[in-house]
Amino acid sequence: MKSLPHQYDVVIVGGGVAGLFAAYLMARTGLRVAVIEKNPEDRIGEKVCGDAIGKHHFDALRIPHPELGFDAEGLFRGVKVVSPDETHEITIYGDGYALNRRMFGFRLYRTATLAGAEVYAGHRFQKPILEGSWLRGVKALRPDGVSEEFRAKVVVDASGVAAVVRR
Repeated sequence: MKSLPHQYDVVIVGGGVAGLFAAYLMARTGLRVAVIEKNPEDRIGEKVCGDAIGKHHFDALRIPHPELGFDAEGLFRGVKVVSPDETHEITIYGDGYALNRRMFGFRLYRTATLAGAEVYAGHRFQKPILEGSWLRGVKALRPDGVSEEFRAKVVVDASGVAAVVRR
């Protein structure tokens, strides 16, 4: 079964921190934004690392700070960086948060969708839609296995190290 193509201003592949934050920034300006995310909605934000972040990043991005007990599990006053062989270490001082990555990801998801972005959770990127030398969108598999087209003026690969669109 083939569905009609979805038309957006921007399609973002990857619903992690970068993808959801980009979706929020663009959607709040009135752009029609779609996020293609492989994880189902209840797993958006799951990640095993990247849970420490300085407070100054939230100020620089002009977004609300995490809430202790929701998406922040603690505060810290600095971090210690240790070399792989443990022979050298430095301490970098500054206030920051120990994030609950799942809840922080959920907060970004909620912020992006409230701004108007549409998140297609459980959709797996299949391939880019190329017309000549132009990238016109992406194809993705829905959770039920049906392929859908997402067309846009701009495609953002926020799939992390996988870089699925580029490959």
